[in-house]
Amino acid sequence: MQARRIPLTAAVLLATACAPLHRSAAGSPVLVERLYFGRSAGDSFFVSDSAWTLFLSEVITPRFPSGLTSWRAEGQWRRPDGVLERESTFVLEAVHPARPDLERALTEIVTEYKRRFHQQSVLRVQTSARADF
Repeated sequence: MQARRIPLTAAVLLATACAPLHRSAAGSPVLVERLYFGRSAGDSFFVSDSAWTLFLSEVITPRFPSGLTSWRAEGQWRRPDGVLERESTFVLEAVHPARPDLERALTEIVTEYKRRFHQQSVLRVQTSARADF
């Protein structure tokens, strides 16, 4: 049996049909920061909604006065001893330009949450993006 040849134009069309669409470079470059704040520390301490609201107004909002988003979530993680832990979490998302003062602000927020609420860590995820306001 003889193999069929595909004309060059058909091959190019097939190859480009599967390529992702080109998106315009609209918007300004920004960083999207997402922080995950656990609500429990050990068996005896839990960060209440009112304590979170106070932390948000005293610590976070002054550092990001132009805006942010927060919500409650349920998370899970595996402890070093292999036990699966489930924990209520506050998630904070801030979209901002890359600037040293905002990097410092995020570090201060994480440090203060860990200190105030006896946390070992705060998960921080940073993504580069483009945004229009």
